[in-house]
Amino acid sequence: MKRILIISGGLLSLLVLGVAYNIFSFMSAMRGMETIDSGPIEEGVLAVKSNISNLFIVSSSTEAICIDAGADLNQTREELKKLRIAPESIKAVFLTHSDGDHVAAIKLFSNATIYISADEEQMINGKTARKHIFKNKVSFTEYQLLDDGEHIRIGDINIQAIATPGHTPGSMSYRVNDKFLFTGDTLGLKDGKVTLSPSFFNMDEESEKLSIQKIAQLEGVNLVCTSHYGITCDYNSAFEDWR
Repeated sequence: MKRILIISGGLLSLLVLGVAYNIFSFMSAMRGMETIDSGPIEEGVLAVKSNISNLFIVSSSTEAICIDAGADLNQTREELKKLRIAPESIKAVFLTHSDGDHVAAIKLFSNATIYISADEEQMINGKTARKHIFKNKVSFTEYQLLDDGEHIRIGDINIQAIATPGHTPGSMSYRVNDKFLFTGDTLGLKDGKVTLSPSFFNMDEESEKLSIQKIAQLEGVNLVCTSHYGITCDYNSAFEDWR
């Protein structure tokens, strides 16, 4: 009995240490994240603050799309109301990946077609765990799958899907109208320079490095929008260390 108690105590201690380590790593990874306030960025592009994430609205004279769906449904609803945007007017939501802080307000966009990378489907159908035994859970069951390089046109808005795996296997960036680049969690920004996202959140950091190098070769981009690290209007300077 004593031996069993010692072993049980040891296992419990390891469990507590493991939990403490993960909490510490999570809090460390969260430092440096800074969303931007809701409002216009450039003509036709709006940021929407949703707790720890930003989502983005791109609009033309006739249509509007959304990049990601935020971390908090209620806050997203209120921020859209302030911006005088009716969620039901959004024609499409392009998800950079399926983590909870990017899909929480998806129900608001009741008339939108949901697009997601074909390589991310494994994260929402239960085949691949996000971290340890934890799996991504989503509230939607209907969606369109996108391949690397695929182009979708919504009215006058042209969206190019760019596979940028690393944060998750199916992380995807979107180049809109050739000049706006939305990267989700594929990268961070610090002092205007592109950095890796915190290792704690990445499933394959080597793939993430290759993904950053990939989008560092794009031409004509003049705005880069991240989900947790703000934006930059100086694409060339931001990516110069990744070429």
